[in-house]
Amino acid sequence: MSFMTKIKSKYIMRLADRLAEHDPILARDLKMLVAGATNTPHSRPTITLGSLSSALTIVTDELNKAKITFALAGGLAVKYWVDIRETLDVDLILHTEDIEKVKRIFPKGRDLPLMYTIRIQGTDIDFIKGDLFDWADKALASAKETQSFGIKLKLVSPEYLILFKFRAARERDLNDIKGLLSLKGVAEKSRLLVNEYMPEDIDDLEQLIREVEYGV
Repeated sequence: MSFMTKIKSKYIMRLADRLAEHDPILARDLKMLVAGATNTPHSRPTITLGSLSSALTIVTDELNKAKITFALAGGLAVKYWVDIRETLDVDLILHTEDIEKVKRIFPKGRDLPLMYTIRIQGTDIDFIKGDLFDWADKALASAKETQSFGIKLKLVSPEYLILFKFRAARERDLNDIKGLLSLKGVAEKSRLLVNEYMPEDIDDLEQLIREVEYGV
C-alpha cells in the first residue's frame, strides 16, 4: 500500500468515526470509500479557461449578492500560489449553514455528504461544507483577497490548503502539498496548524517536508 493510500484510509476512517454519532449515513459513506467503493467519473463537456472564468463570475456574483462568505480552495487555489499542474476544477469553501442559501440560488445541484455541487457552462463548482473541518472558520477569515481569472475573490492561504489537501489525500494532493511546502515560510506555518488541529499526523507532514527540502 502506498504512503498516500495509507494517509487516505487513515484520515477518512478517522473522520467517519468522529461523525458517526451525529451523522451515521455520512459516516457509512466515508467508510465505503475506504472499503474500496469506486465511482466512474461522470462525463462533462470540454472546459476552457474562458468558460471556467465565465462560470466562476456567475457564481461569485450570486454569492456576493447573497452576502455569503466563501473562498477559493482546491486545485485552482494551489495553482495561484504555486503553478505545478493544470486544473479546471472549482472548489469553494463556505460555512455549512450557507449551503441552504446556495441551494436556493442554484437549485439543480447535487447534495453530497461533503459538498453541494453544481454545473455551470460545463464547469463543475463544488461548495465544500466547512463544518466538517475544525479549521474552516479560520481558513475563511485568513483568506487572501486577490484577482484571479479576472475575478476579485478570496483564496485560502497555502498553510490551510495543506490541511485540506491532507484530508483529501489523493496522489495529486500529495504533489500539491509538496508544491505548497516549497513556498517560503509555509512549512513552519503548516507545522503549527497540524500540531493544533491534527497532532497525530505531524510525522506525515515532517516526512513530506523532508522530501521537499532534501529529496528523501
